[in-house]
Amino acid sequence: MSCLKRLDIFGSPFQFEMGVGNNKRQTNFGGCISLLVIIAALTYFIYLNYKFGSGEIQPKITSQLKKITSNFFLPIQPNYIYFDIYNQDTQQNLMLWQKQQGKQLISYKATLLQSDDNGNMLPQIDIPINYCSNLTDDENIDLTSQCLDFSSFDQDHAQFKTFSKEGVDTKIYIQINAVCSSSQVSDCLYSQVFEDQVFSQANSFCFTVNQKQFNTDSQDLEPKQQDIFFNLDPTLLTNSQITLQVSKTSMQEGFLISKTTQYTHLSDVSSQESFRSRGATSSTQNTPLIAEFYISLSGTQYNQTIQYPQYPEILAQFVSILNVLLLLGVIGGIVSKTDIQQYFIDLKLKEYYKQTAYKFLKKSEQNEEVILHSKLNKDDILKANKYIEQKDLNEELSKKFKVSMFQRILRTIIGEEKEDYNKKKRSDKDLYEALFYQASQSQDVFEIQSELMRIRKILAMLITPQQYAAIKCCGASVNDQIPFLLERNQTNKSKVAATTEKFSKNDIPDLESQSSQLFNLQFNQIELMDKIDYDEQYFQSQLEKFIQDSERGFENYDEQDRKVNQRLLDCLNKTYN
Repeated sequence: MSCLKRLDIFGSPFQFEMGVGNNKRQTNFGGCISLLVIIAALTYFIYLNYKFGSGEIQPKITSQLKKITSNFFLPIQPNYIYFDIYNQDTQQNLMLWQKQQGKQLISYKATLLQSDDNGNMLPQIDIPINYCSNLTDDENIDLTSQCLDFSSFDQDHAQFKTFSKEGVDTKIYIQINAVCSSSQVSDCLYSQVFEDQVFSQANSFCFTVNQKQFNTDSQDLEPKQQDIFFNLDPTLLTNSQITLQVSKTSMQEGFLISKTTQYTHLSDVSSQESFRSRGATSSTQNTPLIAEFYISLSGTQYNQTIQYPQYPEILAQFVSILNVLLLLGVIGGIVSKTDIQQYFIDLKLKEYYKQTAYKFLKKSEQNEEVILHSKLNKDDILKANKYIEQKDLNEELSKKFKVSMFQRILRTIIGEEKEDYNKKKRSDKDLYEALFYQASQSQDVFEIQSELMRIRKILAMLITPQQYAAIKCCGASVNDQIPFLLERNQTNKSKVAATTEKFSKNDIPDLESQSSQLFNLQFNQIELMDKIDYDEQYFQSQLEKFIQDSERGFENYDEQDRKVNQRLLDCLNKTYN
């Protein structure tokens, strides 16, 4: 079981409290800051939830370009690439014009170039070319253009292959050839019809790649067409290397648990052109070839991750903002710490430096209610005590010595060591400075421990080991306090007040005897001491008895008790007289 206890991560640490159930010192200033923080945090939390629910929070997009380090295969779809010679004036493709006019000026030829994993070239395969409308119903592309038909290919051939080691990457070779009945191709190339439909400035070979990209507005992958235009010339042979960029997009979404969906698609295209003069060699002088294009995949891959916000991220974002708002609590904490210092000053004056408190009030107030008679009596003492309890002595001192809140805060933050305090140059605020230092010492656990050890040594000098052993075994009963705790209502308060007034008219022994008959209980010494704290009537009767005995010179006490009582009487006289 002891091992099980050590695994407990929810154990509560021990801490002192400032009043029942209050482990913190709370202030009005701290309450105002807390209210502002709560309102701001709640408003931001509602705002985040609204944005999350309406889908207005943009996803996180990270991307990285990496070299392909393992063999990669991309199945070729009929709508990936399409091409034709396009006339910008008539906005018509040449192959469709030829079909309508019944003429044939050019033809296309496509060949698939592949190798095996060892780099051995495989036989070339001719790829049929057809109108895109016959191969796909994708409305995002120009269906009157020419597309590659891989419908008759098996799965192993109808794909781009990119090898990381030995193999040769797949290429698609496309030729544009002139269809000429003349023995001299140049006669056709320089004819007016070729000039108008193939080589004019309005005509160009358009190669289009059907890509996909992420749209942040629709939060989805959407098709995008990228065109590359090539101007053809009858005097030149055009050679172009077209490189397709492949992307792998991962989309992560989910409320609490993330679900990942991956897409592989084309995302970009680039080209590199070169030209040769048609009359440069005998082999190119009469060739019907106008242009040739080599299409392959890039050796790099664009990895993109799109992460939609999940609700835990919303909570984390809220907590991060809340932590920033809680920085305002530093100010509240400083004010609270200052208030603790003031509380200890007030406590010291009311409980320990009562003589100073009474003299200060008597001097500052000049109130007849706090000025006692020349003769010490119970009623005057109780009245003065009550007046002291009702006053905020710390506030009174602050006003007298003109100590601002800023000075209090600064004094609390800086603090003061005992050695520095003893060497400090004194001022007209000596009283307040001394109390402030005493308040600081009251919160020092080492000072408290030192004080307790000094008290223990004092007790060791006053009692014998036998008495201390008996004290450890002696105890009180909480049941004796219950009747007084239950009677603290308004009715019983009135009864006690009436009884007290009645007892004050009689002598002390009669009061004590009636009190004893009222409770009819036997108390040991510890219980009698405790009774002073919770039984106001008993406290008043004992105080009155002490004053009465002092007037008779403590004649019924032995010499040791008489000395102690005389010291107590001197203390009372100095405090209230």
